[in-house]
Amino acid sequence: MPTTANSFHEMLDEQVDRQGFMLLQMPTTFGKNIVSVVYTIGLSRHGFPELVMAGAQEEKALPILVEIGLRIMDARVDLAGVSADPRMSIEIDDVANVPFKLVDVTESLEAVGAEPGEPDDDDIGPFYPYQAKYYLERHNLNAEGLRILNVSFPDPSGVFPWQEGCSISELDIFNLKSKASPLH
Repeated sequence: MPTTANSFHEMLDEQVDRQGFMLLQMPTTFGKNIVSVVYTIGLSRHGFPELVMAGAQEEKALPILVEIGLRIMDARVDLAGVSADPRMSIEIDDVANVPFKLVDVTESLEAVGAEPGEPDDDDIGPFYPYQAKYYLERHNLNAEGLRILNVSFPDPSGVFPWQEGCSISELDIFNLKSKASPLH
């Protein structure tokens, strides 16, 4: 495991060069809770938005983000349907037999005052993928054009966070039910 910023960035660069993107997981304090945030770094280098997933267990979030990231890179996801309005945005329902919505959160995350490369808890929103933006800046790419998509998932009853009746306290990917299985 890298012990310095330079070795971390070298490892990040090697992985993005080899695989197209990499994932970074970080625990984030949100209120009184510690929330896992996993996001991609490198998709934007290829002209695609970065993905972020918050609140899911790392063991489940990582393979889901890899699968969705690969589909985006292979043009198997039509990003033209992505919207900042979650009710209107596209749904991907064939990953892990769970429906996921891709929601453009670029403007809402930037509104919290995040600054790339400066992980100051007072300035960065808890879910901002600042390393993805910092990656672009280090490679002299357009970091201002960075788009960020939230990979949203429903509660165990299949209700998304913005829908009435969602049980926010149960938003844990381990509790998700497959669309093919009956909901109890």
